[in-house]
Amino acid sequence: MLKAGLVYSRAVSTVSPTYAREIQTPEYGKGLDGILRNRQASVFGLLNGVNYELWSPETDSFIPARYTPDDLSGKRICKAALIRACQLDESLMERPLIGIVSRLDVQKGIDLIIPILSELLESLKVALVILGTGDGTLQQSLQCAGEPYTGKFAFIQRFDEELARRILAGADMLLIPSRYEPCGLTQLYA
Repeated sequence: MLKAGLVYSRAVSTVSPTYAREIQTPEYGKGLDGILRNRQASVFGLLNGVNYELWSPETDSFIPARYTPDDLSGKRICKAALIRACQLDESLMERPLIGIVSRLDVQKGIDLIIPILSELLESLKVALVILGTGDGTLQQSLQCAGEPYTGKFAFIQRFDEELARRILAGADMLLIPSRYEPCGLTQLYA
């Protein structure tokens, strides 16, 4: 069905100009690169975008406190609320809290987190909150790998836009371990 769509459509659009070029290669074309190269004059990349009136810590009604680049005091309130919501240790207010909001898929690099989870949480002494759903094996692996880290690790297995906004607003850092990311919305939201 996808091949027929590519062959018979007037145009093919992707999430970025770079991705439009990448899918015309064997590495990212997933067996459809030849068709896409034959149609290259009709393959376009339109850069992803977001509504910055909604996705702004200055105006976002889903986060516990607003903040700006000039006044980050609300950021600390957002972090404290996130720690409570995820049942993490309160001492994390003084330690880095990393957030991941992602579809759980090998392409998104989530499988890269599992083998280094103990190093992240123990050696680097950070905490991690992951929100997402997807591949069942990855979901189960995250749950198992995180069990020893109560208070330092939270895995929320669902799609939840409000919580995603709270993670973006409250985390000190975001981790986006994608193998490739044509033009990810998480980066734009952040």
